[in-house]
Amino acid sequence: MSAIDRSILEWLTRLRPGLDALMQNLAGNDLVKGALLVCWLWWYWWRAHPQQERRREIVVACIAGAFVAAAVSRSLTLIDFGVQRPFRVAELHLPEPFHTTWEDKSGSFPSDHAALAFGLVTGLFLIARPIGWAAAAYVLAFVCLPRMYLGIHWPSDIVGGVAIGVATTALLSRPRVRAALAAPVLRLQSRSPELFHVAAFVVLYGLMTRLDDARSLVHLALTRFHGDG
Repeated sequence: MSAIDRSILEWLTRLRPGLDALMQNLAGNDLVKGALLVCWLWWYWWRAHPQQERRREIVVACIAGAFVAAAVSRSLTLIDFGVQRPFRVAELHLPEPFHTTWEDKSGSFPSDHAALAFGLVTGLFLIARPIGWAAAAYVLAFVCLPRMYLGIHWPSDIVGGVAIGVATTALLSRPRVRAALAAPVLRLQSRSPELFHVAAFVVLYGLMTRLDDARSLVHLALTRFHGDG
């Protein structure tokens, strides 16, 4: 870990224990972590605008970017970089977080929460910069800060996640790429609105929960399969 990582975490520990309950709730609350960003995206999808088609293309691109960024960051956490999570460093005197707020993966770098959230933030920034800046501030305060406060991530884990989220959505939001991604979605909306709304609900719910429920079912099924084998 870097000296900057340690100094920031040591500063945050001075705020304890007055904010423990609040931070635990924020870190495990999907409504706080995802609902506002999803509502912003849905607002821009439906709000009439001279560039509505462009906006819809960006919404599709940023949703795809968020999922890809989360997958990339989660894959990287399976690599053991030899760095312990902050709460496992004895000198910081941090209690182990509730298991509802974190997963015990091989490593903490990068933060998949930050990667997914900033994949969406980047899309909002491309649509409307003031909203993008506001969304970035919101995510840093209500998604990233609690995870550092609780010792789930080092600041550098957050920076790595932010970089992955921004880069992924920026790449997929290039005009030709986003148009190709959005074309089947727009066709579905036009030809079968009822199916489009069902699919949109499932996708947006998955964004809010980072597909935790689906991944839990897959993990259970794989565990049972290997157990039976």
